[in-house]
Amino acid sequence: MLESGLDHLDAVDFGKGCYIGQEVTARTHYRGLVKRRLAPFMIDAMPEPSADIMLDDAVIGHCKSMTPLPAGGAITLGLIKLSDLHMIQDSGQKPSLTIDGHAAQLALPDWMLPLPKTAKTDS
Repeated sequence: MLESGLDHLDAVDFGKGCYIGQEVTARTHYRGLVKRRLAPFMIDAMPEPSADIMLDDAVIGHCKSMTPLPAGGAITLGLIKLSDLHMIQDSGQKPSLTIDGHAAQLALPDWMLPLPKTAKTDS
């Protein structure tokens, strides 16, 4: 639930108990152990399933789902480390992101911001 950002949509209640996964979800939240986040990326072509998300020459994530856009291209949800998301968002320049060899860009909606802090155990 936390990797999907459901806490930003008030879909997770940390004060209420007794729902499936509540203990693990609350413990992960309060200890600051969320390391990854599902994030949307815009791409000018339809990527292959499970395509790698590349920053320069390094794999930083993988596509989990995608859908074509009416005007062409696609939007994909990629699972990516929070530290990499912060690096992409905080860099003053436009990073060289590619998915399946095609140019891509991070497309975070307003409700996903601000990004959570990087996990305490993440380097």
